Amino acid sequence: MLRYPIFGCLVLLFSLALQGCDITVPRHEIGNWLQKVNYLEQYQFILPGSDSKPILNSCSDPAVTSALQCGGHGRCRDWNDLVPGVNDGAKRLAFCECDRDWADPECGTPRKSQQTAFVLSIFFGWLGVDEFYIGYLWYGLFKSLITVVALVSIFCIGEKMVYGSMLAAIAVLWYLYDICRIGSSAVVTRYNFRVAADLPHFVFVLTVVTFMLFIGFLISIRSIQQQRVKKAHELLLLRMEQQEVQEEREEKEWQQEHQPQYSMKLPSQPTTTPLRNASFSGYGAMIPRTVPTSFNNLTSRPVATTLAPVTLPPATSGEVVNSPLVASTLPPITTASPPVSSSLAPITTPLQTSRSIPITEYSVPRAVLR
Repeated sequence: MLRYPIFGCLVLLFSLALQGCDITVPRHEIGNWLQKVNYLEQYQFILPGSDSKPILNSCSDPAVTSALQCGGHGRCRDWNDLVPGVNDGAKRLAFCECDRDWADPECGTPRKSQQTAFVLSIFFGWLGVDEFYIGYLWYGLFKSLITVVALVSIFCIGEKMVYGSMLAAIAVLWYLYDICRIGSSAVVTRYNFRVAADLPHFVFVLTVVTFMLFIGFLISIRSIQQQRVKKAHELLLLRMEQQEVQEEREEKEWQQEHQPQYSMKLPSQPTTTPLRNASFSGYGAMIPRTVPTSFNNLTSRPVATTLAPVTLPPATSGEVVNSPLVASTLPPITTASPPVSSSLAPITTPLQTSRSIPITEYSVPRAVLR
């Protein structure tokens, strides 16, 4: 929605800045192209210590010595090779061939170094220092601005900056392009002269390959560390989850042990019947005891069929009763014992002793004791 107001303001600004809106048209006596420094005047040659007219080419004056030709940083070289004896009357035409580190028609302008530009491009090219060195100030500022904005958007703002990754890609591509452009050949500077070709091509190739391998090694180490941190984080989360599950299980077990359980289900009936012996049933029944081993060799003895009557003595009291109604003596009372079988069954199997209950005389039949 803001595009139209911004576009209208820009149109209004441009319309007010036009030359036709000013009534007074600026005038000048000398043209703008004439106000600039003339190429022929900037690189002209004047013979030292003479009032001769300046000339453009010192090689065209035969009166100039070879030491003064080309500013002392080059030599004169013929433009065309004349064949001896063919064109003897042709005029000789020569120009200055400057040394590697010098430029301009008279070899008076020092060149920028390709080695220096290449090193700056490798280490500080992402800040535009290589562009500053070869004279392109605005390119260097724009390049450094893109790099700084990309770094801030990635490391400080994060995902909030939508175009952060795009700016980072542009900065990286520009950085690699300048490395290859400056290192592979002598580039042209802002002053219309190339840099000095003092960087051998094999040095450029080896340096670039080694540097890229080093960058790749750093990136691989960084990625490995990030992967290890990621795996360690996942393992920590897994252990914490297992610990939480174990704690929940222990808590449930503790609750089952220490809290009462309420249920509407009836208790289940026993699946097996208790052991029961018919010979030891009834009130006052006695668990049979085993006969000691010392009686294993005993045999049965005959027992009398009847027992003699037993006469009980008269009951006595500690107090004397003077009542005549009480008799002094009581009649004798006789009791008959129940019939006993004439003989006992012989003990044919040895009896086992019990260690848990001690054997007493009540555990042995009376017939055996007699």
